[in-house]
Amino acid sequence: MERTFPRNLTAYGAISTEHGRAMTTFYCPKCWKELREDVEICPYCGTNVTETWSSMSYEEKLVHALNHPEPTTVMRAAWLLGEKRVKASVPSLLRLTEETKDLYILLEVTRALGKIDTPESRQALKRLAHHPARMIAREALRSLQKTGVDRTIKKSS
Repeated sequence: MERTFPRNLTAYGAISTEHGRAMTTFYCPKCWKELREDVEICPYCGTNVTETWSSMSYEEKLVHALNHPEPTTVMRAAWLLGEKRVKASVPSLLRLTEETKDLYILLEVTRALGKIDTPESRQALKRLAHHPARMIAREALRSLQKTGVDRTIKKSS
């Protein structure tokens, strides 16, 4: 059985170059250990990799990729969720606003929350508008101003 992955998410792995060509790294969807492409059952945790990936919708795979250990994959997943305005991803994006220490992941999550625009995402953006990192606070303010919901939050200079 062939595994299918979202084109834009590179099989939940990192792309590296070897001998001048792109190489995709595959990961177990449960334990995130690196696997060969042809592995069906993860030798580390016993997860049926093929079955797990094929049972998820594209949006579910993107939400799941927010847990990926490779930061670029997390940022790419957050960006795609924002572009697709996947409301079901808001709880996972909110969790990332609390847990991540990576400002670039947080920036992409902030942008995604602004595009999805739910009451919960607006609340998170109001909180992020006071974030100590100026790039996060500015992005949160930009997103809030686009919604026109809250004009009382002062801009940080």
